[in-house]
Amino acid sequence: ARTAALERSFQAAHGRTRRSAEEVAFAGGGALERAAADLRLEAVLDHASGTRMREFMYRVLTTFVTDYRQLPTWIQRFVSFRFAQQTLGSAGVGAASAADTLTAHLLFDWLIQAPHLALQHCTKVAEKVGRIDALCLRYLELLAACELTARLQQQPPTPQQTPSGQTSPMSLSQPLHQPTCSQQIRVMDLDLRRGGSTDSSDEVPLAEGLTFEVEAEAPLLVTGPSESGKSLLGRVLLGLVPPSGLGASVAVGTSSSSRPPPQLLMAVPQAPYLAFGGRLVTQLAYPTVLRWPSRAPFEVRIENIGVASGISEAALLEHFRPLGAVGCRLLPPSAEGGGPSRGPTRRAVVTFRALHEVLRAVARPQDRVIGGVALECELGESGGEVVGSQCLSHSGSQRLGTQPRLARMRLCLRALGLEGLLLDEAEGWFARRPWEELLSAGEQQRLCIARLLYHGPSFALLDDCTSALPVGEELEIHSQLLKSWGITPITLSPRAFAPDFYTRELQLCVQESPQLWKLDDRRAPSSSAADDAVDGGDSPLGAGRVAAFQEDVAMGSARLEEAVAASLDEEEVVEGEE
Repeated sequence: ARTAALERSFQAAHGRTRRSAEEVAFAGGGALERAAADLRLEAVLDHASGTRMREFMYRVLTTFVTDYRQLPTWIQRFVSFRFAQQTLGSAGVGAASAADTLTAHLLFDWLIQAPHLALQHCTKVAEKVGRIDALCLRYLELLAACELTARLQQQPPTPQQTPSGQTSPMSLSQPLHQPTCSQQIRVMDLDLRRGGSTDSSDEVPLAEGLTFEVEAEAPLLVTGPSESGKSLLGRVLLGLVPPSGLGASVAVGTSSSSRPPPQLLMAVPQAPYLAFGGRLVTQLAYPTVLRWPSRAPFEVRIENIGVASGISEAALLEHFRPLGAVGCRLLPPSAEGGGPSRGPTRRAVVTFRALHEVLRAVARPQDRVIGGVALECELGESGGEVVGSQCLSHSGSQRLGTQPRLARMRLCLRALGLEGLLLDEAEGWFARRPWEELLSAGEQQRLCIARLLYHGPSFALLDDCTSALPVGEELEIHSQLLKSWGITPITLSPRAFAPDFYTRELQLCVQESPQLWKLDDRRAPSSSAADDAVDGGDSPLGAGRVAAFQEDVAMGSARLEEAVAASLDEEEVVEGEE
């Protein structure tokens, strides 16, 4: 039963990853999903190894005690052993004589066993030949898979530029990496094709010579019917599929890797994906591996304590003492982060004895209130490492773990209307639930967008990820991504919506266009040009435009008056004739 349960757990994790392969690839969580599957596979292998050892010992004991077919062999060996013992006793104390006698009796015993073993091997020839044939077939399958992988990896990644540092922390309502005006996504001469193999001519062209740019704070809407290449374009932007076409290139920001880092571009797939059996805090941090403190001192940092709030060290220590706190200290006041309404702020550090006490202290932020002041509790900066069920393998190719920013996570949940998930759980951030079964489709999409807000990339690839939400809330989420969080959305949608927000629309599968695509730019002209055209400004060029405009108006009025007079004359002539 234990073996079956472990195998079912591994098969469930493996099958879920296969079914959600595209969503996992979009989120960049391949290493994390592999680590979770490896843990279940190791449990299966360890249990199987222990089971085989127990079966071996059981067979040995049953063979010695109950298998009557082995009695002649054991009687022969017992008699040979007694004979050798008596012979050695009567041969004297000479070491050479005893050794020769023992060797002779061992050779005699092996000589008797050899015919029995040869007969057994002869009866198992057919079975061994079948095993050799199956082994050769497995080797051939492995060689074919290696050759196919080598052919698929022949195309080198697209060369791009070197990234610039974007690691300065921002406020809670801003992305973790502040976008700069120089960041942009540039696609040149890209061909989108569907169906067929790599080297065949039966592919269906979806777009040819696709060229466009997406700058920071300039959202783009990609529309088209089903199977028009929207998801394929998303895979190319994420580096999952190499760009095709003569001279095709895709540059995302200033990244030089084949896949852009999550601080530049992050995707939210159409089908929401939640980590299997993950805690609430890991759902928001996915695919980043969280790092927890693993050695003393175990500390909790309290941010933004107003100087005017009157919270002292004694009050803090009294609040955290039931949770296991052993010390507290207030840091000097700081004017950063307080804001004009809160004034100067100061931070505090509370020390605990063990990790579980720290996690209990930060699990439920709604309980950390002193005198009506909500404390923003974060994990301390003490030494830590990746621990827990979400640890990675020891290959060294995965990203290092990072400590969670719990205050930012709560703000992201609040922005999407999901703060109740945190407040209703007894374990708070560390509640482990089957979220994909408890949450509705709309709530799952909101949680995935909250994950996007937490990571705060410069650009967000939204693959129709708000289809289960009402139209009004959908538009509000798209606009708040840019206005409140500084994230430029690139939305893939089968329909056009929010024309006032998405002033640039890339239409795919346009049959009227020879290249099967069209870029519609409805952005208003720059404010300086509008001022020159309307007000004229103080520049000579603006004054000249105003004078020319006034002259055109005067000429048009004169011509209108002449046309009206001629029309009246014609009417008088007609009336006189009648």
